[in-house]
Formats: sequence, structure tokens, C-alpha cells
Amino acid sequence: MLLLLLACAPQNATNTPSGVWLSTVSARIAAEAVAIREDEGGFSVSLYGADAVARFDADGARLGEGLPVYVSLSEWGFDGALRPAHPVEPAFGECGPGVGVGGDCLRRLEHDHGGVVTWWLGLQGGVELGWTVAEAPAGAATLSFVVQHDGAERVEAVGEGAAITAADGRLWTVSEPVAWDADGAALLATARVDGDALVIEVDVRGAA
Repeated sequence: MLLLLLACAPQNATNTPSGVWLSTVSARIAAEAVAIREDEGGFSVSLYGADAVARFDADGARLGEGLPVYVSLSEWGFDGALRPAHPVEPAFGECGPGVGVGGDCLRRLEHDHGGVVTWWLGLQGGVELGWTVAEAPAGAATLSFVVQHDGAERVEAVGEGAAITAADGRLWTVSEPVAWDADGAALLATARVDGDALVIEVDVRGAA
């Protein structure tokens, strides 16, 4: 299939109809370029800004080639009662925020562990990792996720996030976690390092 898009507009004419159209198309092309795709080996996404590739399987994500870092949810639960997150084959799920060139939604890649869904989105220089929990038990105070980084030389806390050094010396940075409830209210989320794992904790008291 060949898709050809053309636009002609004066320089700096971003507020003209053609400028708005060109801006929209450019945004869709950029979103499609970092969308996770299915290929013969499973699912992957090119991280152009980091000159790397992320590949996904039943265990989670493999960041980089050669000496990669394997990222996976190992446990999760409420108030310290953690349960294992067993490997499960990924599949495309809900629409992400991006829209493709043809106007179709770009879907998240999801691991449905039962009770919690791990999901991934491609970014310009990395991947976004998130979880959706269907419901919290009454009276729960803390929701925890334990994320293993196998193959990492070290995992260190940096500010509100973390830095992961791969065996090949590549540095991966993890941003500050954010969380919200079913009504869109922000919840306090923190990250701490525990060996080769990053533990994300969310205060769910009063959360919808």
C-alpha cells in the first residue's frame, strides 16, 4: 500500500486551514511512527529517539538488543498482600491517546493478569508502562506494583523516579509515577528501589 500526503502552505501559516491540516497530519504520522506493531516475532516498537527497539512477549518488555533489560510486573496487590503476576501472552487492547494517519485509534498492548491489566505505549524515546485495576477492596490504603528489571547492571533511585543501567552501559530513565482513580482524581504515587526491582506504591484511600 502506498500512502502519499501532500500539503502546500505559506511558511509560518500554522493557523490557516491548510496549516492546521498539515499540523494534524504531522501529529498522526509521528504517533503512528512510535505505535507498537505486531510482527513475525511477536510485538515490537522502534524507539527512534533512543536508537533502540523494545520487544514484547508473555513476560513483559525487552528493552534494547544484545544485552537488553527485561521489564516485567512480578507482583501486585493491596496493603502488602502481594500476588504473583504470571506470564500471559500480550494482545492489543484499548485505544491509546494517539490517532493514526487514517484516523484509526492506535491501541495499547496489554497483558491481562486477571484483576490488573498491564499496558504499554510507544513514545519517541521510550515506552510508557501503566496498569489498570478494576476495583479496590474496601478499606485498602496502598496499592503496590513490583517491577523487575532483569539484566540490569544496577537500578538506582533518582529524584522521584529511577535510573536503570543495562549491562552494555545504556542508561534508561524512569519518570515519576502518576496515578488517578475512576473519577480522574489524582492519587499520590511513589517509586522506590528494592534490589533490581522498582516498587510503585499508590495511596488508594478514598479512591473511586
